[in-house]
Amino acid sequence: MSRTPSGRHERCGWKEALNDFLEPLRTNRRQYEAEPGEVIEALRKGTSRANEVAEETLALAKRAMRQDFFGRVLSSGG
Repeated sequence: MSRTPSGRHERCGWKEALNDFLEPLRTNRRQYEAEPGEVIEALRKGTSRANEVAEETLALAKRAMRQDFFGRVLSSGG
């Protein structure tokens, strides 16, 4: 441990190690911040895919419980 100017003890290097760990995340954030349209498009695609998977899962569950009385058709909502 080393003593800081304020007189407190701290472990040497932890701040540098943390900054080294966080730097790639900060770089990615800056890139996403510069292109918000790409972020929105990625969210739209992910949401669409999640909805497809959820609908498939719900259909399988209803079929297994023999509760699939009515068909279900969803619009793409774009």
